[in-house]
Amino acid sequence: MTVEPLLQILQKPVVKDNLGVQVLAIKVLGLFADKRVINLLIQFLQNSHFLIRTAAIRALGELNDVRALQPLRQLTQDEAEDDYVKKIAVMALQKIEQSN
Repeated sequence: MTVEPLLQILQKPVVKDNLGVQVLAIKVLGLFADKRVINLLIQFLQNSHFLIRTAAIRALGELNDVRALQPLRQLTQDEAEDDYVKKIAVMALQKIEQSN
């Protein structure tokens, strides 16, 4: 399986009817060792829905790419961000830092 079908799903705007599908697609991207998705996942850190953000954070943690370090650090320092999302970001940061 390639990442292209997942990328097509994620190009659609997030709406109530496809939120679960998009969250699942983001999670699955983290299972691939395809570094092409890093920038897309980083973009999802800015999404307004916390489920999308947490799925992207977890996927970035699975991919262990240092390009995610700075955006994840910024997320943990955002005073407006939800504490749960920050906690997930800290765990992803630790995983990436330990792997590199």
